[in-house]
This record gives sequence, structure tokens and C-alpha cells, in this order.
Amino acid sequence: MARSERPLPHEPKRRNLKIGERNSSINLEEAFWVAINEIAASQGMSVPKLVREISNAYSGANLSSGIRTFIVQYYSKVADNHGEPVQIRAILKTW
Repeated sequence: MARSERPLPHEPKRRNLKIGERNSSINLEEAFWVAINEIAASQGMSVPKLVREISNAYSGANLSSGIRTFIVQYYSKVADNHGEPVQIRAILKTW
């Protein structure tokens, strides 16, 4: 596959998501897009819905940073839980 067809894990990629009633442009590295898709699937929700949940709980100015922070905290909790998925509210309620 040509390099232009498949981004490297560290390359940022901007995606537009509808979060609630507004459109948001989010810039994340490909590895984080893969992770947020996996987490959303494990929770039975869409990526925009998960990002909306993160956005509602995150008080910082940069939503992309909040998403990255959430992903790291999520997988840390999963590791503590011996690989079992965890509920996202367990993380977001600590923000």
C-alpha cells in the first residue's frame, strides 16, 4: 500500500465530527483515531457520541488533548482490570 493511502501511526489527521449540534474539527495522530474507534466500539457507541461525552467532561481548551488524555487513562484502567473493558464514566467522573 502506498504511504499516502495509509497514514503512519504518528501522523496527525484532521477529522470533522458533529458533536451535538455543532461541527468540530479534531486533529489526532492516526494511532489515537484507531484507539478512539476501538473504545467507542467496546462501549457500543459511535465515535461522535464518545467524543461528546469526553467534551462534556473535559474542562480544558483543547479537545484533542482531552481525547488523548482520556485514551491513555482508559487503557491504563483496562490494564488495571486485567484487559477487561471498563465503563467510560469511571474515567470521566474523575475529571
